[in-house]
Amino acid sequence: MKARFLLCTLLVLTLACVSSAQLSGAYTIDPAGSGPTNFTTFAAATTALGAGVSGWVVFTVASTTFTEAVVINPVTGTSATNTVTFKAVGTPAVIDANAGQFGLTLNTTCSYLIFENLVVQNFTKYGLNIAGGYSTRATFCTFKKCKFDAPASSSSTVRAAHLYYPNDFTFEDCVFAGGGRAFYTQQINRCFMKRCEFDGKGMSSQIVSLWNSNDSNNLYENCFLHDCGASGYGFYVNYSQYGNMFWHNTVIVKTSAVGVFLGSCCAWSRANSFRNNIVINHGTGGCIRYGHRSGTLDYNDADHNCYYAPNGMVCELEGGSTFTKGTLAQWNTYFAANPSLIPAGGGTTWDQNSIEADPGLVSMTPAYDIHLKSTSPCHGAGTTTYIAGARI
Repeated sequence: MKARFLLCTLLVLTLACVSSAQLSGAYTIDPAGSGPTNFTTFAAATTALGAGVSGWVVFTVASTTFTEAVVINPVTGTSATNTVTFKAVGTPAVIDANAGQFGLTLNTTCSYLIFENLVVQNFTKYGLNIAGGYSTRATFCTFKKCKFDAPASSSSTVRAAHLYYPNDFTFEDCVFAGGGRAFYTQQINRCFMKRCEFDGKGMSSQIVSLWNSNDSNNLYENCFLHDCGASGYGFYVNYSQYGNMFWHNTVIVKTSAVGVFLGSCCAWSRANSFRNNIVINHGTGGCIRYGHRSGTLDYNDADHNCYYAPNGMVCELEGGSTFTKGTLAQWNTYFAANPSLIPAGGGTTWDQNSIEADPGLVSMTPAYDIHLKSTSPCHGAGTTTYIAGARI
C-alpha cells in the first residue's frame, strides 16, 4: 500500500513537471491535431507559454477558424534569439473573437513575439490590443501579413488596432480595416509600418490616428490609406508627436475635411517628416492641413508630395487668419512672404517642391490600383533627403 502511494505521488509530480516545462522548438496549433507537440486551441498554447521558453518556439497554426479571443501575457525567456512565432502556412488562420471586446491582446511587457498570416475578426472593440503602460511597455514584436478586421463604424472606441505604449514593433504587409479609428496609437516609439493598408470602410473619423501624447520616431512607409468617413481624415497627427516619418504613402479619401492633418500641438523642436507622399481628396475638402499655433507652424517638415483635390482647395492652415486655405501655389506665395511662420528648430520646408496635379494612378477609385501610369507627373518628382527627427 505504501509503495503504491509513493508510485502515485511520483506520477503526479512527473505530470506536473511535464505540464510546466519550458517550451522550445516546433509545435502546432490544430483542432484536428494530436500528440505532445500539438495544441488544439490558442488558449492551450498560451497557457503552456506561461512556463516560459528555453529557446526559439514556432507554432505552426492550422488554416482554420479558431473561435476564441487570444490573450498573451509576458513570456519568460524570450529574447532576440528566443522568439515565439505564431504562423499559418498557405491560407490564413482566422481568430474569431465571437463578438468579444478584443481579438488579440498582448499584455504589458510582452516581447519578441512574431505573428504571421493571421486574420482577426468578429470583435466589438479592438482587434489588436497592445495593453502596455509607461513602465510596462511591450517591445520588439513583429506582425507580417496579418489582417485586423473591425466593423465599419464612426465610433472612436472601435479600432482595428489599439497600440498603447509599445516600443520597437514592426508591421509589414498588414491590413487594418474598420473602426472609427482604424489604427490608433498612444506613446509608441520606434515602430515601423511598412507596406500596410489602412481602410476606413467609409466611416472612420481618423484612419491612422496619432492622437495622444508623445508618439516619437515611428516610420510609416509605402502604406495605403483609404476611405475615411464623410468628414474624416486619413493621417491625423496631433498632440506632442515628434520625429515621426511619413514617406512614400498614398492617401485616397472623400471628405469635407482633409486627407492629412499634420499637427503636433506642442513646442517640440523636432520635426515630423512628410515626404514623397500622394494625397487625393475626392470630396470638398483639401489634401493637407498644417498645424499652426501662436503665429508659427507646428514643428514639422513637408515636401516633394503630390496633392490632388479636384473639388476643393489643396492646402489649409489651422487657425490661420490671413490664409486659411488655397491652392498649392497660393500657399507657397503666402509662406514665402511670411518667414516668421517657421518655428525655431522646426522643419524649414513646407511643400515648396511639391506638386498639385492628378498623380496618374492606374485607378484612384475602387477597386484601387495605386501603381503609377507611365505618364504620371510623380515619376522623378521625389527626394532622397529626409528630415528624420531626433532619435530617443
